[in-house]
Amino acid sequence: MDMDYAGTTRRWLCVSTSSLLIAWGADSRTAHANNAPAHNSRTRSAHGDLRPRAAHTAATPKTATPGGAAPEKLSVSVARMRHNGQDVAASTTYVSQQELRERNITNTAELGRIAPGVMISQMGQASTSTIITIRGIANLDFSDHQESPNTVYSDGAYISFPGAIGGAMFDLDRVEIERGPQGTTGGRNTTGGSVRLISAKPTDKLSGYAQASYGSYSTFREEAAVGGPLTSTLMARLSFQTTRGNGYIHNTLGGDFGNVREYNARLQFLWRPSSHFEDLINFHGGYVPNVTAGIYAVTPTYLDSSNYGLSTPANNQQFASFCAGAGFGSPAAGSLTCYGGQRPKGYPYTVSSSTPGFFQRQLYGATNTATWRSGHFVLTSISDVFAMRKRYQEDTDGTELSILNYNTSANTWQASQELNLTGHEGRWSWLAGMYYLHINGDYRQGMFGGYPAAWSTDTFYHQNVNTGAVFAQTDYKITRTLTATVGARFTVDSKLIHSLAYCSMTPALCAAGPHSAPTGYQLGGSFTNEDWSGKVGLSWKPIRPVMVYGTISRGTRGVLLEAQTAIAPGATFRNIVVKPEDLWDFETGIKTSWFHHKLDVDVGAFYYDYHNYQAYRLDVLSEALFNASAYSYGGELSLTAHPIRNLSFSVGTSMMHGIVKNVSMPDGVLRDQNMAFAPHWMVNSSLRYEIPVSFGSLFVQGDMSFVDSRYASTVNSPSLQMPSYVLANASTGWNSLNRRWSVTFYVKNIANAFYYTDNVDITGADGSATPSFSTPRWFSGQIRYEF
Repeated sequence: MDMDYAGTTRRWLCVSTSSLLIAWGADSRTAHANNAPAHNSRTRSAHGDLRPRAAHTAATPKTATPGGAAPEKLSVSVARMRHNGQDVAASTTYVSQQELRERNITNTAELGRIAPGVMISQMGQASTSTIITIRGIANLDFSDHQESPNTVYSDGAYISFPGAIGGAMFDLDRVEIERGPQGTTGGRNTTGGSVRLISAKPTDKLSGYAQASYGSYSTFREEAAVGGPLTSTLMARLSFQTTRGNGYIHNTLGGDFGNVREYNARLQFLWRPSSHFEDLINFHGGYVPNVTAGIYAVTPTYLDSSNYGLSTPANNQQFASFCAGAGFGSPAAGSLTCYGGQRPKGYPYTVSSSTPGFFQRQLYGATNTATWRSGHFVLTSISDVFAMRKRYQEDTDGTELSILNYNTSANTWQASQELNLTGHEGRWSWLAGMYYLHINGDYRQGMFGGYPAAWSTDTFYHQNVNTGAVFAQTDYKITRTLTATVGARFTVDSKLIHSLAYCSMTPALCAAGPHSAPTGYQLGGSFTNEDWSGKVGLSWKPIRPVMVYGTISRGTRGVLLEAQTAIAPGATFRNIVVKPEDLWDFETGIKTSWFHHKLDVDVGAFYYDYHNYQAYRLDVLSEALFNASAYSYGGELSLTAHPIRNLSFSVGTSMMHGIVKNVSMPDGVLRDQNMAFAPHWMVNSSLRYEIPVSFGSLFVQGDMSFVDSRYASTVNSPSLQMPSYVLANASTGWNSLNRRWSVTFYVKNIANAFYYTDNVDITGADGSATPSFSTPRWFSGQIRYEF
């Protein structure tokens, strides 16, 4: 499927959106002028049932009232920690703005604290590549061109870049997380799940807030928003966020690592000329100037011949023997790598890096959402353009010696268009639409070192992605309490890649290396695949607060094309093609809500059966993907309770067991392996209590997360097993009587726990594994005013 930007993307974006704005907007003005009756309640039911990502957060969106009044906006329940989505036949977690604020969740990397079965991690103290794991499904290839099997949406628009997912969250209305294959209700098809960030929208009354905080390592964070009516039909909202702070990892040889400089802004205009039509345009951007990043807690390792040649943490004797036998020579006692490098006092939060890394990123884009309502259906157009420029460099070896450094850059943009039509008639509710996505990017990945001799390799590459899809889903009420669901999607994915190698060494030395093709070596090609997704299910509501459901879904993920950090000599296009992945998901669950939402309990279970599972390993110094058979099973439990007035409690837990079959070990033996980033158990909980006083209310809140041990690669090397950990956080503060003013004091990581968020094995390069580590205990205080 050959599609060029000028011929296809422009038509989709301009024709669909412009026609909605002009034709439907004009029609809506006419309808408003004639005082035509607004759409009836049947539209609400269709939109709520079939588009849960936009409707089931706390309350079903209400339609316009007769007489042409503006439709009532979707609002989030004020009930704290309430798990909404009780009408969605899927495993979901919906979180309101209030809970995000009370638990001081300000970054996407922290969402794992609130959602069972969800884990989010980053590399090297930066948002260069954010790994989202849902039920053990993740994209561990940190190349900038690879899309995740877990989709992330910002205000309905898909974000394809892994380097753009991580960052500050501000002025949000809610966050919605759905587990399991997605695609039959629109957006990008996926096998893992979705995370949806929904911003607070412009309103017809003046409103806003301002808050400022100061914390550990001289960290300042400011955030504010203001919005309201500009005319009787036009509303606007401007919001921004800034963060500045010093590094928390002291570098004895230069700038401290982990400092932060981040600036984000969002400007929205909502035009609502009548109850039939509205158009929302969202301009957004973010900027991270050069910050010092990219250092790791290095662990000496060796290849254990008695354990299939797997990389294993080494004692002094094992390490010295391995380094000498591998031709590195004998390192000095206490060395971190086979070349040397020592632990400074206070390690790992004190390091000695002679080649400090950096991170820089620019994000900018616009999303236009036009909605036209009639008496029988709702038509929605979501048009989006988004761009990213990013540069990142790290000190991979983590020592005072410049042994190994990795760097990458990306200059990429995407455009997407979605049209969907929802409706309701009698017992039927239905949704149908089409989706198109174009991604165009220029990328670079490289490595260099200066010890024991200067060297460098680079891969420059370009990738184009074009995907088109049609989708439909319908709900049919068989009886008053029993509903059947059927959905389908057909997708065409087309990807093109072209790579060019560079190697600073002599051609003979380049060709002799496992991943260092001579300068000028080119590799590329294109691949197109067609596939389908589907869903069938039943949901039963025997009584109002209880829903039991069961679904069978087929999810797909398109072909992946590798762009290795250094191209292997003699590699062909066939060597970098990873076949499309498909997944059969068998799922069941029960959702209950009692005593007017004072007690909500959700229980779900799943079984995944994969074909051509897209697995990950690091091959010496270059990321590698391969296909395998796999399966997993498990479930989630979520409970929220308000047992007495002013007391709220929640707990969520997930269990899973995931196996990738017949994975080749370093010595060639085939063995079953645990899925990467798939802990058997995860638990999160929260407790909050408010005490009314004459001058407002005082509150105290705490939350805890437990993550079981897990591996950082499909090849389960002992050096890549990350230990389990417990993370505890707390806050206390005051709210004024009118709740406009609040003062809060937070502490994150109360016990100062040290844990790994990622790990990379480079034993073959210098005899080490390089885990990313957590932030230390963190104090902060915040003052906030709302109006």
